[in-house]
Amino acid sequence: MYQKSDRLLFIALMLAILLHGSALLYNIDKTYDAFVHIFFADHYALRWFDPWEFRWYTGFTVTSYPPLSHQLIALLSFVGGLKFGFAVVILSALMFFVIGIYRFSQIWVSRRSAAYAAVFAVLASSIIQTIHIYGQLPTMVGISCLINALPEIY
Repeated sequence: MYQKSDRLLFIALMLAILLHGSALLYNIDKTYDAFVHIFFADHYALRWFDPWEFRWYTGFTVTSYPPLSHQLIALLSFVGGLKFGFAVVILSALMFFVIGIYRFSQIWVSRRSAAYAAVFAVLASSIIQTIHIYGQLPTMVGISCLINALPEIY
């Protein structure tokens, strides 16, 4: 049955799309680390199975960085380009993070309180800083996977 907590979670997800999605349109080029992740994604788009990148620092191994987020961007780059892929992956990671906060919070508090936690997670300055200032895509993907796995582990 439909509950107020479900509506609050929906509001949190829509707020994430509106707030962060609209801001991503303007600040992808201005974040600290976004182009590094886009460069790694470009490597996977060009040579998926080659672990060595020759175009930067006279060559280095791309497997030194967690590859999931870069590979997802590479797959999406065939649809709308690398910046599009970056925006979709980081926004998806944020949505997954909000759902994870809701699920993890339910371990400790009621469903309604967990829904409020999800709304506050969207507005958290640390998340805004991670996405819009530093462009830390693998951090966002990793914490999203972790926060969704913790209720299952519990």
